[in-house]
Amino acid sequence: MQFIKLSLVVFLMLAATISHAEEKSDSAESEAPAGVAAEEGEPAAASSGGNVDREWANRTSKLNVLEAKMKDLTKKIKSFIEMKKSGKAALDEKGRPIDVFEAIVVSHKELKETVATYAKESAELKYRYPEKGEVLEKKYIPLREQSLEQIEKQMGLDGELTRLKKKIDKKYSAFVGDQLARPTSSSETKVESTVKQTRVRGDEPERLKLSK
Repeated sequence: MQFIKLSLVVFLMLAATISHAEEKSDSAESEAPAGVAAEEGEPAAASSGGNVDREWANRTSKLNVLEAKMKDLTKKIKSFIEMKKSGKAALDEKGRPIDVFEAIVVSHKELKETVATYAKESAELKYRYPEKGEVLEKKYIPLREQSLEQIEKQMGLDGELTRLKKKIDKKYSAFVGDQLARPTSSSETKVESTVKQTRVRGDEPERLKLSK
């Protein structure tokens, strides 16, 4: 009888030990995912910060490119002005003579478009990264292009660039309209015949005379 009681006590102690070991194991397993999740969360946060830094770098790089382009165009316009004042012939990359006034107008138009793009990108950058506003204010200052009227005044001209710009814009608009409403082959033949007759009569449009 005493042996049975002793066996029962040993059995109960053994069962309690096994139960405690199982509870400890379950507790360790339940805590493990939380730790893993915490560790996995850190790279995600770092990745998010990396994306922000990458976007900032790309946008500021674009602003730097636009700023360099504006400076290059401004330098080019000033060079054309000096050429015109000194009477030097202006040549393109292939060594062919070019119209200085027309080169100024075309370069000025490109400069104006570049300045507008720069202003838009700069404003969007300030909106997306308000915490870096001080850096943006110091480094990326809003720029304005010199107007054609100011260039004319600088060159001592009397509205020649403005008139040339209007003529170029009008010529471009007429070209686009002609391409959109191009006549059929039969009508085209009639138009060509009319143009030839007009040239014979000497009704060719007056060309803009530019002073050397």
